[in-house]
Amino acid sequence: MSNILVIGTSHATDRHAYQEENLVKQYYCKFEDGEQTWPEYLASKLNMNLIDIAIEGIGIETYASRILSIKDTYSIALLEMPDHYRHEMYVEQHTDYKSNYLFNYNFWKEQHFKDEIIRYNPSDYDCDKTTMKKINRANKNATQPLTLNDFQASIRNIVRHNEHLQNDKIYATMSMINGYLKSQKVLPVWFSYNFEISDYEFKDFTSINEQIGKSIKDYVQEDLNYNLNDKNYAGDGIHLNSNYWRQLVDNLFVEFIKEKTNA
Repeated sequence: MSNILVIGTSHATDRHAYQEENLVKQYYCKFEDGEQTWPEYLASKLNMNLIDIAIEGIGIETYASRILSIKDTYSIALLEMPDHYRHEMYVEQHTDYKSNYLFNYNFWKEQHFKDEIIRYNPSDYDCDKTTMKKINRANKNATQPLTLNDFQASIRNIVRHNEHLQNDKIYATMSMINGYLKSQKVLPVWFSYNFEISDYEFKDFTSINEQIGKSIKDYVQEDLNYNLNDKNYAGDGIHLNSNYWRQLVDNLFVEFIKEKTNA
């Protein structure tokens, strides 16, 4: 049985906090109870083993390191096209770093990265309790502590970033990853949940979205009439509920990937 690698952000993890009403767990995968995430469901439909290295909140900057951490062979890589609201800060936590630290699979799979890599975005500007925990982690062993003013200044800088140029950088990185995987005899299959795809040329890519001509987020809202402000479609208002992801797997992913692998 061959392997499929899945890499992406929270839209590819299906491990979201789910709502509880009347003590009944709803909306999202009950992975803690053994329920399949949608990538696990996809792998089972393809009769493949899953190598899962999707991580919530972390963007394209870490994709190459995550890919290089995989030592097992795989014939297909399913990759999410991430949006640009993802920024990482690499912080000093240890004095005994080994070479190629980022290329260790356990660093990512066992989530050691949460000590070393701090995720931040414009919503952190207000420095709420969650953000303060990030700042305290950054300062744990720092020779130069990060002040609130410094951190807020970095947020002010990123909100000035040109969205279109940020997307260009993402596309450029995707193109290099696409070429690298092909050189390794791996079929890269991309999908966009909310990355703007209309501005780019994807003739050298294999993309789930070529079937619908738009991002999955636009597709479910415009073509399937899902209201993502309705918790029955997106329990937390951001992530598509698990049952709808499995429907997308059945309708868009499975036969498309089978067709491309047999081409």
